Amino acid sequence: MKGETFRRIWMFIFIGVLCILVATEGISVLTRDFGDLSVENEGEKGLSTAFGSIGGEHKASVILTSPSLLLEEEDPPTTLFISIGPQREYTTTEVHTLMKFYNRGGKLLLADDTGRINILSRRFDITITPGQLYDETFEGHPDLVKIDDVELDFFTGFLVLNRPSSLIFSSGQGAIRSSPASWVDRNGNGVMDNLTSSQGEAPGPRYIAAMTDPDFASLGSGNVVVLSDPSLFMNGMIGRGDNLELFRALVSFLLPDGGRVVFDESVHSTAGLIGLLQRGSSLPLILLTDVNLKIVVGTMVTITLFALAYIQEPPEVQKHVSVLDRTGVAEIVDPGLSASDMTEIRKVFLDRVRLSYGMSSEAFSGLSWNELEEMIDSDELFELVRNGNLKKKMDLNNLIVEVSTWVRQ
Repeated sequence: MKGETFRRIWMFIFIGVLCILVATEGISVLTRDFGDLSVENEGEKGLSTAFGSIGGEHKASVILTSPSLLLEEEDPPTTLFISIGPQREYTTTEVHTLMKFYNRGGKLLLADDTGRINILSRRFDITITPGQLYDETFEGHPDLVKIDDVELDFFTGFLVLNRPSSLIFSSGQGAIRSSPASWVDRNGNGVMDNLTSSQGEAPGPRYIAAMTDPDFASLGSGNVVVLSDPSLFMNGMIGRGDNLELFRALVSFLLPDGGRVVFDESVHSTAGLIGLLQRGSSLPLILLTDVNLKIVVGTMVTITLFALAYIQEPPEVQKHVSVLDRTGVAEIVDPGLSASDMTEIRKVFLDRVRLSYGMSSEAFSGLSWNELEEMIDSDELFELVRNGNLKKKMDLNNLIVEVSTWVRQ
């Protein structure tokens, strides 16, 4: 009886701690501001103007689930991946996917001032450094740093930045830098502490943009541009100076022969119905990211070990539970799948169909069942999309093969 009583006590403690972890993460997800630096946001902090400026030989689209979908990209050399102001770090799986995309000739435009992008940018020897960049040259307010006379092979003009950071790089080449009178506020007190070398705030030019060596492209790899100010391109700033012209010039520089421009919305919370669905599905995805999964599993293991040590009774045989973060087609091909994964497989497949036809989320959601059936052109896959289940003659393994090999007819 004593052992049974203590087992129940530890079971309640175990469930309680897990509920606290889930509730804390859930509150964080559901209450955070959404829409900042999102292409769906038409306010000052959105990217709708930059998204709408894509035209001519370039075609704009978005990724809502995960950049792991780029693993299926058929023509990386004519595709530009854009990530501006990510609100979370990329997972290890996503970084590996983006590196494969780059090694196959893909292009990347990254902008961040928090350091969240460093897990990816460091693969190209470029790092966003902490601290706000100030300069004696500014427009109306010290937070709005002005950089005059920017001269690049593909752009000439002046820029207005909004509380930018700076970056360092050990390979490639610098693209844009501040004046010799600029400095970085590393301790956040708003004052240039250059009396001692330990502060590292002595004035001097700082880079706010760098790129990989364009000659790498001749070896089959892609090209990458990293900027230390994501708000440079948001609606409230892109009309200042020549900011919009710089954005267009970067797109043309990275895709000189035209192609597809893909904005990563998976790292932002968006507004409207899409945002509601995204926030509803983001909690399990966040809990299953590399770091959070380790925290959850580590907490569970620790509590279990304490319980076993106290009760001093042999544990019952535990069933193995496999939990995977499947956000792309390449990740769903796994023998551990079961019927409970049908919803996630359906979500990934729908996103793949939408991207294949180059449709916006709004236009895609307005399709009729008949239109969608013609686009998919597969009875088995349409059954999955409409009813969320399989036809009797098709098992789960065959479904995975159908999803992973589906191409637009």
